[in-house]
Amino acid sequence: IFQVFSIYVIDTTDDYININYTKETLNNIVNRSIYNFNIDISINDKILTLSTCYNNDKKTVLHAKLVESIE
Repeated sequence: IFQVFSIYVIDTTDDYININYTKETLNNIVNRSIYNFNIDISINDKILTLSTCYNNDKKTVLHAKLVESIE
């Protein structure tokens, strides 16, 4: 089970798919969000990143953290 903590539209780039998250990187991801999910996030969380085309020059990006693993 994942909990969304950020969603935004960004120019086509690859900085959002960096898997070596720092506190600064996570702050940037949270600050980009078009909605304040008010979710605590840390560099120790397992993060899922989804992206899709918004238009020719932009991507829609969603980040979520793992909150419960179902086996």
